[in-house]
Amino acid sequence: MRIVFWLNGRAGFDQTISEILCNFADGLALKGYEVELLVSDEVLDNCSVKEAAKRVWFEEGNQQILADVLISNRLENLLRNDLYQAGERIWLALEEDLTETINYFENYQLYDEIKVFTLAKKIQDQLIWTGIDAMLIRPGLKLEKFKNKKSQERECRGITISLFDSQPEVLKMVLQGIEMTRNSLNRLEIQLITNQEFKINPNLPIKLKVRPSLEERIQCYEKSDLVLHIPGQERISLIPLEAMAAGVPVIVPQHPAVEEYVRHRQNSLVLSKLHPRGIAISILNIMKFGDTREHLKNMGLKTSLNYNLEDSLQKLEEFFGHRFSLNREVERVPSLNGEEELLDIVIVNYNSGQEIRKCLASLRQYTCHPYQVIVVDNGSEDESLEYLKNEENITLIVNQQNIGFAKACNQGILVGKGKYILLLHSDIRVTDEWLEPLLAEIEKPDVGMVVPRLVKEGDEEQPYQKGGCIIIKRELLNRLGLFDEEFFLYYEDLDYSLRVREKGYRVSYPESSILHKSKNFCLNEDIRAKRDKYLTWSKNYFKEKWGTFLVDQFSERKVDGILFLSLHPWQKRAQRTEALVDYFTRRGQKVIYIEPYCSVSTVPSLEQNQFVYTFKGSGTIYHNLSNQGRRMEMMRELKDKLVEWEIYTPLLIVESPWWEPFIKHIEHRFLIYITPEILLGEDMESYRQIKEKFSQEEKSVLKAADMIIVASYKRTEELKNYKEKLIYSPGGFYPEDLERFLEGHFTMPAELVSLSGYKVGIFGVFNRYFPAHLLSELANQYPDVSFGFIGGITCDLGQLKDIPNLYFLGNKDWDTLLDWLYFFDLILYPYPDKGLNSYLDSYMINYYLAMGKPVVAFDHPELEQFGGVIRKASDDEEFLEMAIRTIYKLDEEKDEEKVRERIHRVRGNSWEDRLDDFYNQLKSQVPILEIPDLKISSEKIQEEKENPFARIFKQLLDSYQRLFRGHKRG
Repeated sequence: MRIVFWLNGRAGFDQTISEILCNFADGLALKGYEVELLVSDEVLDNCSVKEAAKRVWFEEGNQQILADVLISNRLENLLRNDLYQAGERIWLALEEDLTETINYFENYQLYDEIKVFTLAKKIQDQLIWTGIDAMLIRPGLKLEKFKNKKSQERECRGITISLFDSQPEVLKMVLQGIEMTRNSLNRLEIQLITNQEFKINPNLPIKLKVRPSLEERIQCYEKSDLVLHIPGQERISLIPLEAMAAGVPVIVPQHPAVEEYVRHRQNSLVLSKLHPRGIAISILNIMKFGDTREHLKNMGLKTSLNYNLEDSLQKLEEFFGHRFSLNREVERVPSLNGEEELLDIVIVNYNSGQEIRKCLASLRQYTCHPYQVIVVDNGSEDESLEYLKNEENITLIVNQQNIGFAKACNQGILVGKGKYILLLHSDIRVTDEWLEPLLAEIEKPDVGMVVPRLVKEGDEEQPYQKGGCIIIKRELLNRLGLFDEEFFLYYEDLDYSLRVREKGYRVSYPESSILHKSKNFCLNEDIRAKRDKYLTWSKNYFKEKWGTFLVDQFSERKVDGILFLSLHPWQKRAQRTEALVDYFTRRGQKVIYIEPYCSVSTVPSLEQNQFVYTFKGSGTIYHNLSNQGRRMEMMRELKDKLVEWEIYTPLLIVESPWWEPFIKHIEHRFLIYITPEILLGEDMESYRQIKEKFSQEEKSVLKAADMIIVASYKRTEELKNYKEKLIYSPGGFYPEDLERFLEGHFTMPAELVSLSGYKVGIFGVFNRYFPAHLLSELANQYPDVSFGFIGGITCDLGQLKDIPNLYFLGNKDWDTLLDWLYFFDLILYPYPDKGLNSYLDSYMINYYLAMGKPVVAFDHPELEQFGGVIRKASDDEEFLEMAIRTIYKLDEEKDEEKVRERIHRVRGNSWEDRLDDFYNQLKSQVPILEIPDLKISSEKIQEEKENPFARIFKQLLDSYQRLFRGHKRG
């Protein structure tokens, strides 16, 4: 395979990107690929392949590019078909502004033509929300270069500063911070790594290293006790990763170039602001405290292992392999006799001889309603296949072998798009006015399946209706699923009829619709033997699936497992999701959490009955399920796993509408839809196309769901048409998450140590609805109070970034978030009830109050449950007044009665309480097989539930008093 990297100096290119791609090119070449690095003069100085790939200078007009795979960081290059001949085109997305990209993909319809990968998770997420599938390939380190490297013996302490893009003012600030440590740290050796020559005049001796090679950088790390990295304009920075791989602790400011992998107090110390005092405190934390130094070193090494070049190269190879073999969908022909495709008629053909001709002829003669015929040939070897290939106005799907009747039916169903689906055996002949009674019945809202009366030739009536013809509703496929493909032949219709009844619909048998069944088939002994084999197997499977069949007992079939079709990867799951999975597991249910991405297929067991499953392949579920071929591959993969896990009647929990194309493929006992509020609201307006797709697929999921869980009043109002199956379940909390707070085992984060006065916290997202003027006015009015914002930033901060007592502390992992909240004296929730902010999940409010914190917020319907313990403002003026009054009287907020009242308000709001209510409603609608987990007894659960705060309230109050003891306002 010939792979060409066509690199252009614009489109997000920089020196680090250049180095990453050169490593990719060399690595692929060493694996045996023919690799060429094609560069323009704009990036000539930055690109150097050192091992196996060829490097060529590209001059437009002088050469033609030949490649099996062409990769470029500039999308326009991939549209220049006058310059290249390529089998596959891949765009390397590096820029965060996707406006031009979206226009290209829409105008040129590139969604299926050009494949995409990126080096940054943030860019991958942005691409996905705009409807562009993208693979994340992490930048790779040559970890073998760092192995067996030992710190060099030296007589003094060492610090390596990494500073890019000539920032003399920043360097001056860094050196001031280092000088502040000189009383505590005697001899220091400082090395400065930079990508540009510039003059420095420090008071400290510095060794300057300009554009050092990897080997030279490693030598710097070996002489260092820590690395202080200040990113410049680069999009991705690898210096901190290299330091981690070398076993050296890292200090770094918040910056997009490192946000992919740095985690404060986990693998590095992250500075919210570059300030000499903060730099000095962080340096001393590492130099003076061995525990901190060893922790950062060990966790940094662990992080670096996730950025192995070999792993990245393997993922690239998988990307080449999986992305270029997706099956195309079968093209459909226009309706046979009408514009509206009201009815899809699906016929499975297998060596039917003349019978298929007679069947199609009768349809043409006696069918007046608009319809389309879809014929699935199951590997026929007689003349019927040639006849079908020459037949006009049918959609023909040809299988090379007999894949089974049920699977062939599903193929036909998925190709069609009609409102109703009629499955017809090839030996059936319809009669005059045969269809009208069937349509009249299937249009009834309580009917899910209609079966006409079959009469054999010679007027010998069948003793009961068989599945020679059935009609079903396409809109119910998400609730009922497709035919069970484990039935190769026979019993698939009976199985489906029971599922129809199980979901509360009727199976109707209109007497007025009569169809004729041929009796001309003569079966030889071999065919009879095969038929008997399939009949026996299907009968046994049916018994295994349904038990001893009694028509009036089918509803007793119990849920025997939970399939969780997720919105987020397991590592980033929401707290509600985590609580729900744990809740089912404790009750003995087997829970399979299915990731929303495809990768190497793994099923790690997390706990006794918890598993995480990732489909084989690459890319997001959204784009994989949009392709019929991939959808069927994934369905077969899941069915094999369900048999392996011994799950036959799962409860299906869906967190995202993107799973909608998959739901009909999964036979399930009950469907719960948890609405994802985070994807809604006006903030999605810039992604209009994908938002419309989201809404369409969500409507289908809402109709299919047996139960809908919503977390906000706003969403409840929007879904009032589904109120009979809505469950309002606001946010909860884990009482055990408060244990550390109650015990008082906390260390103030380094960024908070230097903050003076009271500390006022804001947790959330800084978006376009955020009333920045209120925060600015509060901070300016109280210069002796420190205001800390924790969370993401999606718009410009404006003048806020210049306010000295206002600190933007960045996102915090859940494991460390409570550490920060513990040291805030007051929590502000300055989000008015509009736009995306209307979808408020109250779980964090529970935490604030459970810790006894005073809260000032804009009024939301969601906050009514907390009564008067939260100060609620109706407008900006009132919010400002309440916040000022609360800050002024913060000493009074630690009053024992006030703390007690806040805690009392959230009693009964734990996730266990929330989920008990949900579970009781669930059990009233569907029987669930419960096998109590031996690890946690039901008595233990009940004991913890009864009064989670009574046993530790005094401890809480003592801790709260200790926190404020001696703390004076201002």
